[in-house]
Amino acid sequence: ARIHSPRRLWRPRYHNQLRKSRSHWQEVGRQVLSLSHRLYRRSQGSSIQAFCETAQPQIKDIKITGSSVKWYASSVGGVVLSPTIPLINGTIYYATQTLNGCESMVRFPVTVIVHSVQPITSSTLQVCSNTSVGQVYIDGFNAGELKWFTSLTSATPLKTNDLLTSNTYYVSTFTNGMCTSERKSLQIVVLSNVGTPIVTNQVFCGAGTVNDLVGQTTAGGKLLWYTSSSASLPLIGSTPLVNGTYYAAQEIGMCSSARLPVAVRVISM
Repeated sequence: ARIHSPRRLWRPRYHNQLRKSRSHWQEVGRQVLSLSHRLYRRSQGSSIQAFCETAQPQIKDIKITGSSVKWYASSVGGVVLSPTIPLINGTIYYATQTLNGCESMVRFPVTVIVHSVQPITSSTLQVCSNTSVGQVYIDGFNAGELKWFTSLTSATPLKTNDLLTSNTYYVSTFTNGMCTSERKSLQIVVLSNVGTPIVTNQVFCGAGTVNDLVGQTTAGGKLLWYTSSSASLPLIGSTPLVNGTYYAAQEIGMCSSARLPVAVRVISM
């Protein structure tokens, strides 16, 4: 029998067939990878999104990036949710996208927070003279959570350093850095100014305490002593006295007077 050498068996037509076969499977591989990419490429967005209940948010309000996005109530299975379904606080919703007719197999989860919005309930508030907007707390809301207006339709809120007068204001709450309530009318009553006490410089022999400091107040007034003109809290009565300047004010009800400086001298014995 005639034996052919390996070199003679390797002809161009076999090489061309092998090259075509290799190109074919490479193309098949690219198509499979492309299909896999489309199936597993999910929509993108923020995984936690917050809304205000006053906006009555719905499924369609969730911000997401993708093509032909669909929403579900679970990570697998289930039916497509209507875009007009109201959002429920604390619920996780799952999104897919559809590319070239193929819906992604992996769903993108979004946790929804729906903040409640509460307006003020007070209708009247008494304040001391020279009280500014930024000093007032209402129904547990601090100054940063309140917006003051001079009317129901005014577009510009009052500044924190604006002084209040006996008048009707319109106040809304602003909470969670994004939610604004409806405006409620609030009647402000500015109380009469509290006069300063009558005090003089004082000298003590040996020792003394804040309780030993004297001054004259008006009827119903309470004498308060401070270490400075801007100290936030008054001194307690048992505080030992030292040489220096103390500041006296009188308090009537919820309001205090301006502070007067008083020189105190303690002579050692």
